[in-house]
Amino acid sequence: MEERNLTSHSLGVLEISALELQLMRDDAVIGSTADRVIHAEHEVSRMEVQHKVCELGFNRLNSVSESQPGLVAQQEVDDAQGRDLTSDAQIESAQSSLADTHRVHASGVQLAQYHERDR
Repeated sequence: MEERNLTSHSLGVLEISALELQLMRDDAVIGSTADRVIHAEHEVSRMEVQHKVCELGFNRLNSVSESQPGLVAQQEVDDAQGRDLTSDAQIESAQSSLADTHRVHASGVQLAQYHERDR
């Protein structure tokens, strides 16, 4: 009978250790997703700057093309417009990725809070 109590007691300690391990894992996930949020924010900023450069280049070439026909090849104007549109799409993609990363991070925080309450 006494052996049975010792076994139960040991299992109780293991369960607490497992909970502590899970809390440590949750903290690591939260830290990792927080880093990913920062990276995604920087990626959006980088794409916005890149888009501004592409947009300015297209606007300048297009303006010269309209004011002085024949001075700039239409292919150059088209290429610049393509880069502008592509960079705009890259911003949207980066923003979507940022939103997804925010959702994952928020879920991790909620999970950690849930586990913390169970402590």
